[in-house]
Amino acid sequence: MKSSAMPAASQPPSPNQLGVASQRLPIRFTGSGSAYFRIWAVDLLLIVLTLSLYLPFARARRLAYFHSHTLVGRDPLSFHANPWQMFRAHLLLLLLGGALWAVTHLWPSLNGPSILLALALWPWMMHAALRFRMAHTHWRGLPMGFIGSLSGIYGSFWPLAVPLVPAAVALTLIMGLDKVNDPLSPSLFGPGALFLFAMGVAGLMLPWVGLRFMRYVQSGYTYGQERTHMNLAAGAFYAFSFKVVVYAMLALVLLGMVLWGVAWWWPHRGYLLLLLVVLVNGVLPALVWPYILARRQNMVWSNTRSQRVRFESQLRFPALLRLTLGNLLLVLLTLGLYWPVARIRTTRMRLEAVSVEITGEVGGAALATSTPDAWADGAVHMLGVDIGI
Repeated sequence: MKSSAMPAASQPPSPNQLGVASQRLPIRFTGSGSAYFRIWAVDLLLIVLTLSLYLPFARARRLAYFHSHTLVGRDPLSFHANPWQMFRAHLLLLLLGGALWAVTHLWPSLNGPSILLALALWPWMMHAALRFRMAHTHWRGLPMGFIGSLSGIYGSFWPLAVPLVPAAVALTLIMGLDKVNDPLSPSLFGPGALFLFAMGVAGLMLPWVGLRFMRYVQSGYTYGQERTHMNLAAGAFYAFSFKVVVYAMLALVLLGMVLWGVAWWWPHRGYLLLLLVVLVNGVLPALVWPYILARRQNMVWSNTRSQRVRFESQLRFPALLRLTLGNLLLVLLTLGLYWPVARIRTTRMRLEAVSVEITGEVGGAALATSTPDAWADGAVHMLGVDIGI
């Protein structure tokens, strides 16, 4: 998908070129680990007691807390969504999720089409969730917005349909075979090879599709009459994706050396298996994910701007890595009770690495958008997708 930014030759003069004064606004996060722990503990108890029915109210409370403690300059953000609207959307999602679970368990051969349907609906959910979240986020009394089109987000993802459709067909054939319990059955070779090949092609396409998606998202934010665009070159993003793969491989080698050393010193198979699970599911993400977060945040936000607003992010990977590993250790030692404090610390580091430069005055009447719904925001939250910074 092409960026919405105009060619440089056709762009109007920027406010800086016209001699308009600019100001740099730092972002500060004033949230407290102890205060958020109390909110988190109460919300968790109510979610358990109500069998998840309190979840949308807890999410609205959490978003309001994080927004109100995020200061751009001297002015905090605010979140104004109606939790009852989010509750109705939550009930609908529970019904749809239950129906999907019943279908896939009663008719396993429909797993492939069900996965394909979910993937086809995901861009729609992301589009609606972005509109809902931004429409209820205010700064200086004026709502923000997201005006990216539905066709635009599908346009950014459509190349993935080329490998994913054959992959879903192959999975359907595999699940429908009588000898599915025998992994060496010759009848599985053809569909299995097709599935692996299609998923491999999809994996190779992910950097390209990811860049198209980020251009779509970063070119749809609005505030007053300002609309952002992102000028990120494809080569820079491909280089970033390559570095992520190299760094992940180095992390795997490092963890493999640790496992080998422990096996040589204490060759107890049961403990080695437990250590392997901890390394793969806990330590490896803690090593790789901070690198992805820091480099992606700096690259994306430092290349995002509008006519009068530009962003700059200087999140340092070594600092984020130390914070993440320390948080992981403390979460394990406290059996999960440190998690709210860890989230506050990570949010503070990420937000305070960003600054906003405003040239002249911004504001005025907001760009027109339709009224967003809450159901997609709940669906994206259930899938564990973070649509914040």
